[in-house]
Amino acid sequence: MAFYNLINDKNNLEIGFSRKPKNIFGIYAKGYWNSASKLSKSLLRKVRFHEYEAYPIFFLYRHSLELYLKSIIYKTDILLYLNEPDKVNLELLNMHDLNILSTKANNILKEIFYEDLEIMKLSEEIIQTSKEFSDIDPYSFSFRYPIDTKGKSISRKHMNLKSTNIHMNKLLKKIDIIDFGIDIQTDIEIKNLEKKGKL
Repeated sequence: MAFYNLINDKNNLEIGFSRKPKNIFGIYAKGYWNSASKLSKSLLRKVRFHEYEAYPIFFLYRHSLELYLKSIIYKTDILLYLNEPDKVNLELLNMHDLNILSTKANNILKEIFYEDLEIMKLSEEIIQTSKEFSDIDPYSFSFRYPIDTKGKSISRKHMNLKSTNIHMNKLLKKIDIIDFGIDIQTDIEIKNLEKKGKL
């Protein structure tokens, strides 16, 4: 079969492995970011490239941002649950709207990390980048299809691959650190509650 190799080698991979799938959005985000970064470097080394070669890169960067935002939202739900179960929002984020997701993530980060000025600054940068991406690709269609769901042509926009590559790599690196930091904070809270006999 096309997708299976009976030999157990380094090319095999597994999907659907997590018993807590809401906790691994950041892993998926990192995969899309990594691919976008490598493809960008490859295209930018060329003297010229076809526009269609770059469409998947923009989609991968956008999707990585979307998944990181969902990761922050889902992971902080767990963190909040440990101390304030009433504040937990178990809503499934079945959407692609970066403006809604970034606003939600921004509000959560400001509530949890209100004393950290770097996170507050990053939070605003996430909102701005989400808005810019949303202006270009509001529903995650523009880099995947030449038409929208109603059959209308995608509106013309101009983007720069090098600029996007530089900006998104810096931004996603910072978000990845926050994503990992939420995991650390959650582990600390769990240990504290265990010491107090509350878990």
